Amino acid sequence: MSNLTRYGQSALDKTFPDADESVFGHMVLELGMSPDEATQNLRPWVRDLDRSAELSKKTAYIAAFIGAGAGLATAATMGIGLTTILPIAAAAYNFFSGQKSAREQEVRESEYLLLKTCPELLKLIYALTQKGMPKEALVECYDDLLGAFTMQFQQRASLGMSDELDHDIVRSFQRIVQEKCESESLARAIVAETENFTFDTLYQSTEPKPESLPAATDSGSTIATSSPIGNQTRLGAIEVAASPAAQSDWKTPETQIPTALSIIVSDPYQSRAFFGAQRTGKSYLAAVASRQISESLRCKIYHINLASFGDEDSYYWSHAVKSLTCDLSSMDGYEASQMIKSAIALVKEFYSTQNAILIVDEVAYCGSTVAAHKDALAELMRIIADKITTLSSSGKKRMQAIWTIAPEFVAGSLTQDAKAVKKLKLCYVSINPNVSIDWQGQKISFDWELFNQIKANYTISDPICVPSQDRICFIGSDWVPVGELPDLKKSQPTKLETPISDPVTHLENSLKASDDDADDVFSKFAATLTHESQANLKSFVLWLETKKGTEVSYDQIKDSFARRANVGRNKEAIMPLVYAAKSKRLITFLPNSNWLVSDG
Repeated sequence: MSNLTRYGQSALDKTFPDADESVFGHMVLELGMSPDEATQNLRPWVRDLDRSAELSKKTAYIAAFIGAGAGLATAATMGIGLTTILPIAAAAYNFFSGQKSAREQEVRESEYLLLKTCPELLKLIYALTQKGMPKEALVECYDDLLGAFTMQFQQRASLGMSDELDHDIVRSFQRIVQEKCESESLARAIVAETENFTFDTLYQSTEPKPESLPAATDSGSTIATSSPIGNQTRLGAIEVAASPAAQSDWKTPETQIPTALSIIVSDPYQSRAFFGAQRTGKSYLAAVASRQISESLRCKIYHINLASFGDEDSYYWSHAVKSLTCDLSSMDGYEASQMIKSAIALVKEFYSTQNAILIVDEVAYCGSTVAAHKDALAELMRIIADKITTLSSSGKKRMQAIWTIAPEFVAGSLTQDAKAVKKLKLCYVSINPNVSIDWQGQKISFDWELFNQIKANYTISDPICVPSQDRICFIGSDWVPVGELPDLKKSQPTKLETPISDPVTHLENSLKASDDDADDVFSKFAATLTHESQANLKSFVLWLETKKGTEVSYDQIKDSFARRANVGRNKEAIMPLVYAAKSKRLITFLPNSNWLVSDG
């Protein structure tokens, strides 16, 4: 479906596209719409034409059935004659009309499925339009993509497979655009090199003098030509300017190697299982990708890590609307059960939110058969497994995804619900097998034991031919570079200060301006809590700092802290703050049900 000459050739009525024309091409090349106007109206047009074609198909088949029945009934009663032939002829005509409508409906259905499966495609087309890409080239690229997509859709339908296509549409379209631009660059170069040639020159010498040739030009530079390529050729879809003033601003993009980061960001609602040995960067990749998705699509990120250690989570997930972190293994039974209830509530809130991603870190710990508090964790893992089953097949329609992160995958040590991660798409982060990396005095290299664990549960190719970068990733069906990841510590979102008259905020501002407590554990932890969702926890930590070395009770926290800080005076609001402080060892639980605040 890449030949543009079919547009406007056979349609007597240009109001509707022919069966072999895409709706986008019809809108731009036959109706004269601008590409950006067409992108805004494309999806509803395709949907309506799809329904119209389906209705025409059904109507034609019903008419054919009725006509054939009437003809046969007439023949049985009156014999063969004109009254018999006419209904049967009408039935044959309606049957062939129905087949024509069926072929058109297949094209419209696949085009609608393409747009529904990948809403980001319209954004990409619009962006290319704004960059100045010629409309003919844009339509040709779109038709190429639609042709490939339609073929795959029909193959899956003939095999009785689901119409949920696992098709990296944006990457395919980018590749088609790149090939088109390379063809354009080649055409421009050929025109430039042959500009001063004549047949006489070629006959006189088979080796023209170098000085007779014009200097080669870059693909993006202006090229003057006295004889543009004809409109009936495939290359005629790209207008070659006759003068510098008419030259398009469209620039041929540089060839880009796909990376794990770009693949994840281009397909945000694909549920994935991130695996990788410790310090390979699996959590960091998920954090960077989710931040870019959050910023570009206003996607809400939810994060859970019930085996958190250190301060990484505080800046990895500062963009999350809610991030629940603790070290469950250091908690007693009551504390652990309350934290798990909070995690269950977070999962339910995520599932009721459209345009959202849930990230479950250390999922192997939560689903381990030997984990502390495994009985309490069973309900959480049951709910997560249910959401994985749902979103692994319908997440793109819902605009929701679940990402899990784990450093290992030993199926024998996991509960049945935890094994649901096998339904997710694999994203395996690793060190290049040909190198080793130093990290804080330790050598990190390719982990063959983990690779074999993954290979026993997922389809993954051996790392024989891999990129040259130190950190690589197996995603989709290929090994690719992880990509350039920014420093999340240096790219923290800044929070605007608002004047609040209560003592807790006043103390917070005073401590922030003081250098005397720079090395204090309370101040250091509070300084990492920069996201607005962490405001209550930050206030609580700073309040605890005023109670160093003392014993505090629940009633003290409720009456002294919660009331002044305008925090809910109930266990649902207070206990998550207490657990978070305990996970950072700022307080310890006492036998009398009170807490001892660290002396710093």
